[in-house]
Amino acid sequence: MSQTMTNPQVHTSEPTPTPQPTSAAALGLAAFALNLFLIAASFTGELPSTLVPLFLSTGLAFGAVEAWVGAHEFRIGSPFTGLVFGSFGAFWIATGLIFLLMNAHLLDFGNDFQKAMGLYFIAWTLLTSYLWIGSALVNAIGFTVFTVLMAAMIFFTLWGFGLVTVKIGAWLGVLDAVLAFYMSAAILLNTMTDRIVLPVGRALLSPATT
Repeated sequence: MSQTMTNPQVHTSEPTPTPQPTSAAALGLAAFALNLFLIAASFTGELPSTLVPLFLSTGLAFGAVEAWVGAHEFRIGSPFTGLVFGSFGAFWIATGLIFLLMNAHLLDFGNDFQKAMGLYFIAWTLLTSYLWIGSALVNAIGFTVFTVLMAAMIFFTLWGFGLVTVKIGAWLGVLDAVLAFYMSAAILLNTMTDRIVLPVGRALLSPATT
């Protein structure tokens, strides 16, 4: 007989529980906010337009980080945040590549640059529209982030077709970046302290129960 069977003093150890995967949403929001702040601030008219290339390095680097966060969120079973961060990680990388290729004279829209951007933002506005609906199931600050983002996308689209100045979308982008920074900080600090340090508010909609 084994020692475990013959000696009542010896007990088998309990299996160690597998740690639950942690969301990386705070990182994804920080990457989103930083990229949005840099590129939007460059188009407000308060800073020299020559600062736009400053976005290139962060757009590609933090875009890749955000895309990784999206993949991670899908892996832990969070399809909404997976789609948000995966999509906007790709958005920053694509936008960074547009500016990079244009600066390298490898991409030339000629006189149709604004119209090309208008078409670009139409596509992203369509994606943002149903993410905006989904954000109502998250919390109040998340819904606010997507509401301002939706407005910014619409005004950038209108700018692309020459209907409004780019400054409107740019200032909305700056505001949205600040809101996204707040949400990132709230997730991080509330999780670390296990209490409400920065409130995020309740979800506007509740999932249907069966």
